[in-house]
Amino acid sequence: MKIVYVDTLFFLNLAVDYSLLFLTARLCGVYRRRRFLLLGATVGALFAVILYFPTIPPLLSIPLRLSVCAAVTFAAFGRQKLRRLLHLGGMFAFLSFAMAGLVMLVALLGGEAASRNGAVYFRASTLAVGAGFGLLYLASAWLLGRGRAAMERGTAEVRAQCGGREIRFRALRDSGNLLRDPTAGRPVILVDRETAAGLFSDTTAQLLRQNLDAESLLTQLRGREEGAFWLLPLHTAAAKGLVVVFRPQRLWLDGTEREDYLFGIAPEPIQTGGDCRGLIGA
Repeated sequence: MKIVYVDTLFFLNLAVDYSLLFLTARLCGVYRRRRFLLLGATVGALFAVILYFPTIPPLLSIPLRLSVCAAVTFAAFGRQKLRRLLHLGGMFAFLSFAMAGLVMLVALLGGEAASRNGAVYFRASTLAVGAGFGLLYLASAWLLGRGRAAMERGTAEVRAQCGGREIRFRALRDSGNLLRDPTAGRPVILVDRETAAGLFSDTTAQLLRQNLDAESLLTQLRGREEGAFWLLPLHTAAAKGLVVVFRPQRLWLDGTEREDYLFGIAPEPIQTGGDCRGLIGA
């Protein structure tokens, strides 16, 4: 291959990296907004353009490619626990090496191809690219059962209104969330305080951001806001405590209006390893 077009090199690697990051998130059970995956893919595509042309010794090529994988993973998934970040980085690195091999194989059957320093460049049809990614997806889903099981937990898009204010967020379907109102049997969606603050006035939102215990928070809410607030016992693997519960005026779950759900204001930030800001029973 004598001529390499920089724009083709950039956008080809952008598409490949985005597909690999999307697949990494799915197989690892991490839910991340697509704009962050696109950010990670953009970082990968920029590195692909920078590193394609210089000649890099083989002994330096592998650690350099692993460093690029680490940078792309951090850009796409942000700050995570070290163990989770290593898991994501390792998965992305594995898929990157596998994808390069598969796409190169398919491309060589129908067009000219080349790979330098981890960047892929070839002249092949869209069908060839799609076939390579499809083969990788099927093979990965078959080999990595744990990731597929985590993916099946799924998420739910939640929209709620209260007092003319509205919030939208994604909630992780968690089989460990069994919290229900014992009187009416309604399930409770746990949300962090920052998310719940969007449903209330500015003064109440500032109150929610303070580190108050559930009893004190309940007293303050009852004096400031209309509507019913009450306490429910919350049991987790780490501790026991109380959670403030209320019912939003209107609530939609995956676009369908529901009247059988309550909100519980979690005493601690909700950490799901992704962009989910709530926990809903599976």
